[in-house]
Amino acid sequence: MNFRSISHIGDITENRQASRTFVYKSGQKTGHTKGVYINNINITYSEVPVQICGDGYTICQESSYILIFDSRNLFAMPGDSGSLCYIEVEGSIIGVGLLVEKICDRLFFAIPLVSITEYFERNNYFVEWLV
Repeated sequence: MNFRSISHIGDITENRQASRTFVYKSGQKTGHTKGVYINNINITYSEVPVQICGDGYTICQESSYILIFDSRNLFAMPGDSGSLCYIEVEGSIIGVGLLVEKICDRLFFAIPLVSITEYFERNNYFVEWLV
């Protein structure tokens, strides 16, 4: 999938100034880093047929993502995909998503943990987060 074809995501600088919610990431490649939460967005793309063990499946048509901005462009590198993204609230760490990829200079995607939970529940799987 090519997420770089997004036509409009707003003025990142303006959004960054309005938002002061920091998102942290603990990654295999870059360790602990910090970015700024920009927004949640939904992206719709064509159905993508795949074959798994001889059975045909279709990858979802719309996904929700968390946009994260890092002016230093150091939030993540290849090898960090799947890293936990989290926020700190009153001294507690709250997981918010899993890092997907860098989509353009200084802008990164994470898939919300809520989306993961909802997907499994829709497909009749029981989800329990261990703390």
